[in-house]
Amino acid sequence: GGADDWEELARTSTNREAQVTARGIAASIRATCGDLESACRLIEEALEIPEVSQADEFLSNDLPDLVRCACEAGNLELADRLVHIDEPRFPYAAHAQVAGRALVAERRGNCEEALAGFREAAERWEKFGIPLEVAHARLGEARCLIAVGRAAEAEASLVEAHEIFERLGAVAAIQQAESVQAELTAAKR
Repeated sequence: GGADDWEELARTSTNREAQVTARGIAASIRATCGDLESACRLIEEALEIPEVSQADEFLSNDLPDLVRCACEAGNLELADRLVHIDEPRFPYAAHAQVAGRALVAERRGNCEEALAGFREAAERWEKFGIPLEVAHARLGEARCLIAVGRAAEAEASLVEAHEIFERLGAVAAIQQAESVQAELTAAKR
C-alpha cells in the first residue's frame, strides 16, 4: 500500500509495535516522494510510542532510510535519536546503527569519524549481503574523503557505489553519486 494506507494502519492498529512499524514505512514512502516534513513527523510520532524499542523492523530494516530522511531534512537531532534508541538485538540493526551514526557524524562535520564509520558500515553490509547499503556507505566514504582533502582516494569508493546503484536501478541514488562525482572532479582541479 501507499503512505496513506500505512498511516491509516498506524492510527487504527491496537498493536503498538505495528503502529511504530507502520509509521516507519509511511515515513520511508513520504521521504522517497520528497515530503520530508511529513516523513519526519511520522518518525517523531513513532519515537513517542513506548514500544519503539521492541519494533524490530523499524529498528533494523527501516532505520537506514529513516536516518537518511532525517539528515536530508536537516534534522540531525532526530537522526541522532534514531541511531541511539536502544542496543540492537539483531545484526541488521547493529549495521544500520553504525551506518546511521556515520551519516550523522558527517552531517555534523566530523568527517574523519564519519569516514571510519562508513568504512565499517560498508564492510558489515558487504558481509551481510545488502548491496544497496554497501553502496550508500561507499558513497558516504567518498564524500568524506573529498571533504578531508583526500579526493584522489575517493574515486574507487565512488565508482563502486555508482556501479551498485546502477545495477539495482536506484535512480535517486545514482543522481546522488553523480553529484558527488561532480564534487570529485572539481576537487581534483
